[in-house]
Amino acid sequence: MYYEHPKLGQPGSGKSIYLYAHARDGMFGPLYERAILGRSGGSRSLIGMIVYVYTSDDHVHEYQIDRVYPRVKADSHFLDVPLSMKSETLWLQTSTGPNATYPKLQVRASPLFVQPASRSASHPRAHPINCH
Repeated sequence: MYYEHPKLGQPGSGKSIYLYAHARDGMFGPLYERAILGRSGGSRSLIGMIVYVYTSDDHVHEYQIDRVYPRVKADSHFLDVPLSMKSETLWLQTSTGPNATYPKLQVRASPLFVQPASRSASHPRAHPINCH
């Protein structure tokens, strides 16, 4: 999902990008499993990993994870912290518990490059899941 805020933008805008999703398979479950459950080397193993963000204009933006914040207070917001917003930065967020009071997992990534992507890769078929 895209969160609209004056300091934020879409990939390629030169602003920070903020994406959030559930901590489940097909979404941000793998981030949660490493950073919170300690699987596959834990949160430090995420550093250096590549994140691919496909856009509707048939491009893929590649970012490299450089920071992991595993337990951000639920009532805080990363825009409240004096972080650098002078260049494009990707922020990924997911929850760590069953309701809004649990801490959030946030991951920061820096841009590497942008390249054209196929139409099918940029517009994948949806696989909706009912989250009851």
